[in-house]
Amino acid sequence: MTPDQLLTKLSREAEEITAAIDRRQRALNGNITKAEKELFALLIQDFISELTFTKGVVDNSIPNLLTLLRLDRLFEAFLKDVMNPVTEGFVLDMFKIAQMTGIYYKAYAAESIIEGISASGTLLKAALGITPEGKVIKGSIMADIAGNDAVRRDLKQVILQSIQSNQTLKQLNQTLKDFSIGKKDEDGAINKFWKGRTSGYAYDLFNKVAEIKNEEFRIALKLPYFIYVGSPLRDSRIFCLKKKGKVFAVAEALNEWPTDPDLIGKKSGIPYNPLIDRGRWNCTDRIRYISEELAVQLDPKKVDQIKQSYGVINVD
Repeated sequence: MTPDQLLTKLSREAEEITAAIDRRQRALNGNITKAEKELFALLIQDFISELTFTKGVVDNSIPNLLTLLRLDRLFEAFLKDVMNPVTEGFVLDMFKIAQMTGIYYKAYAAESIIEGISASGTLLKAALGITPEGKVIKGSIMADIAGNDAVRRDLKQVILQSIQSNQTLKQLNQTLKDFSIGKKDEDGAINKFWKGRTSGYAYDLFNKVAEIKNEEFRIALKLPYFIYVGSPLRDSRIFCLKKKGKVFAVAEALNEWPTDPDLIGKKSGIPYNPLIDRGRWNCTDRIRYISEELAVQLDPKKVDQIKQSYGVINVD
């Protein structure tokens, strides 16, 4: 197989994972949209019915303000009955995406070894904050996502402002609808949270888990080099475009990519791991680890340059 043929093959395989991620993200978006509608229905049925109104205007009264205390109980029930199944499905889909990574490494070890690495969930669970028994660890990224605390906090603030501004019943219904379900061309509160920085970009975890599993293969198979691959047809950042199809060493990426002038989000304060985050948020390009022998075949000059800069290249 020529270098061009190999790159074409790797790019095609990377697209297969990206397509699988896209399908799961669309399904997740749809499930959350349904959940948002259920949240709105709960608020109308079990919350607004507890408020008092005078001449069609919500009373700015202590009893009405105290109903905010009941909101926690309503939201907890919503999480348990509606959002927990969505979150569990999200986690299962992430593990399925991670297992797909094994297709790249069949040439490096026996099939049973590749399947064993693919099926192992230890590192992924630790990264996500899930115990070996499947329990979510308090304070972990999955706990933050599953708790939807920012949504709960914002909902309380929206309702408080509605009461204090003496909204009519019609206005209050519209306010809660806009918050829960969203407006034209604008997501509802839960979708905003899952897609945004507050949740750690939950949607982007589909891409990250594939690279976390990728790391397991790199370490287990002792592969110190990689090729940066992805479809040239997709919108790409400059950071990614100048790396696609090229050979890199792990040591090189760890040392040089964090200061790359074209890397986005350097001032965000969010930690950056080149081997996991690649071009950062919603990056769909992939890292494919290769042996030194293959790296030499693909780009002998680059391998020599790397060795001059970093010496002997080890897997770590």
